[in-house]
Amino acid sequence: MGETSQQITVNVTDRYNGAEGFLGYTAIASAEDIEKLAALDGTTGKYVLACDIDLNGRVGSIAYNFKGTFDGNGYALKNGKLMVINTENEENYRKQAIFGGKPNGATICNLQLTGWEIVPDTEQGITKNGVNWWYVGVINNPSGCAVENLYVDLTVSADGSERPYDAPFGQPVNSSFKNVLVNITYTEKYTNYATLFTGEWSDGVTEENVYAIVHAPEGTIISGDNAEIKDTLLDSVDDPNYHMPASASRNYASLEELRAAHGEAFNEGGFAGAFWNGVLNTL
Repeated sequence: MGETSQQITVNVTDRYNGAEGFLGYTAIASAEDIEKLAALDGTTGKYVLACDIDLNGRVGSIAYNFKGTFDGNGYALKNGKLMVINTENEENYRKQAIFGGKPNGATICNLQLTGWEIVPDTEQGITKNGVNWWYVGVINNPSGCAVENLYVDLTVSADGSERPYDAPFGQPVNSSFKNVLVNITYTEKYTNYATLFTGEWSDGVTEENVYAIVHAPEGTIISGDNAEIKDTLLDSVDDPNYHMPASASRNYASLEELRAAHGEAFNEGGFAGAFWNGVLNTL
């Protein structure tokens, strides 16, 4: 799928605005289309999901060094898989995050990512301890990116390795995040801190209504408060640049807890409207 070879000639219906739109976009309607997008490096194209797509355990990024627009149109990419990687091997970055590499200037919106899983890559010895073994599950190192209306359902099958930081979003720079909900489950023993964002926090980053619903068995996360993705890395990395800005808690054990604490986030402009109604009804 080249950037122009499958541009839409029959419009994809905009599910929420009641009109046909997305002229000039490339329609993604199958797992094969995802493979073609993933093979591109640094595409500036505009893409839209035309339906839910089941990836059936496919491993790796759906886009690499993405610079374009990816509009989920309210649909879901389901059942993909990522791997905890050795960052000394650059090719492994294609296994590490859904939007891998270093997305720059990208827009990612109206998208559901459901049934995704992160597992150790046992073929490369990922189960051993070491600071180079880590993951960033959703968007790695976004720079100048805009993320809005994104729901992520992610399971982390940790292996007990001592990794310094793990997060769905890695080292954002000059990027904005609005209406982002991560439903994350840890299944096994897990050491050190995990965060929603990790890496050096840039003053150019803004976030509004960014929360996690966290499921973790007793003793799963060893450092910090149990059953919580930490808002800061605290002492897990000896570098004062690795931090989150001061903010109210963003991590809750259930949707009900989140709604009770931040009811305003569910008003118009937040987790409301057709997209979010459909998502929240599944939780």
